[in-house]
Amino acid sequence: MLCAVMAYIVVPLLRKAGIEVTEAAKKRKKRQDSSALDDLGLPEIYMGIEDPQSLMEGVKPRLLPARLKKGLDRVKEDPRVVSLLDAADLDFSACVESPGLLSDMDESSLGGQLDPFGELDLNLMDLLVRRAWAFSLVKASFTDPLPVDKLAVAVSQKFSSVDDMKKASEGDEFMFVAEEVASALRMEPTKIIPAEVEGDDIEEDMDSLDFGLFTRKPSPTMLLYQSVPVIWVTLINMWPGLLSQYLQMIWCQPVQEETGVVQRLLPHPDLQCWSSDHMPLAVIAIIGLSCWCVGMPLLLILVIYGLRDKNSPENQRRFGYFINGFEPRFWWYDLVVRRLDIACMMLVTYTSLTDDQRAKLLSIPGQPTLGYKA
Repeated sequence: MLCAVMAYIVVPLLRKAGIEVTEAAKKRKKRQDSSALDDLGLPEIYMGIEDPQSLMEGVKPRLLPARLKKGLDRVKEDPRVVSLLDAADLDFSACVESPGLLSDMDESSLGGQLDPFGELDLNLMDLLVRRAWAFSLVKASFTDPLPVDKLAVAVSQKFSSVDDMKKASEGDEFMFVAEEVASALRMEPTKIIPAEVEGDDIEEDMDSLDFGLFTRKPSPTMLLYQSVPVIWVTLINMWPGLLSQYLQMIWCQPVQEETGVVQRLLPHPDLQCWSSDHMPLAVIAIIGLSCWCVGMPLLLILVIYGLRDKNSPENQRRFGYFINGFEPRFWWYDLVVRRLDIACMMLVTYTSLTDDQRAKLLSIPGQPTLGYKA
């Protein structure tokens, strides 16, 4: 239920508010906010020392939005440009707001706009305004898992001019066109990569998941599958509390009475252990201890043990919470040693294995030592 609320309600609201919840979007935003040289890695810098010209050639595409914006500054007061922007009700900076709107352009296509003394290409300006306008309309009123800039570029190509788009936006035609284009883009073949295959493409796919877990607008079945990490983590975190509750249901203490020594349930001394009144609690405790406290961790251990590649991105997404931070051959340490450590502490605390309270206090500090030795 919580996963459904996050995937279907919280994430779309955060995205509408401009807050990104995917690592890919955060990295993209960071690249947009940083300078081109900030994105260079050490290998690029080292090679650039030997061949500075190649380095600058690689940096130029990253500088394209900034260079175009600077080049357009000289024409922003041109009446023809002002007319196009007024028709679209856009600010001048909107034309280069998203680098994705310029992804298919290069130096040659932008030509004179990057030349301080070049002539104004009105057709190019019309194209940029159309893309910027489509971007703002799609972003404001169209919810779709497709990238907004990609969808905006495709939608803008359906209109021949800003005036043509303006007429469409005044009615429902623009939304019909946007939905038609989105449907066509959704039908494009997508690359499905098995979990065992590793590479940069898979890491990019993992980074594109919301909170590292969910795709955009997953179906109920897909949401259930993608919620497996949340389910396992929740079950394991509930394990100590439920273990203590089940043990307290059979925590019997010998009490001297007139008729002799009687076993009483310590949390509820009015109940005599293993009597008819206590048996329903005892049955629940035994079933819970068997199925929950032993069966659930054992099932998780068997599932992880059966994985062919525990370090694949998909398996790391699902089970990395339990196996990360340990040597590969000791992946079971958290699920076996630490669970046993907690179980021993609970047995000492909530059972009559040791009746003397001083003995309980002395035995508890020895539990972590046994875990670390293991």
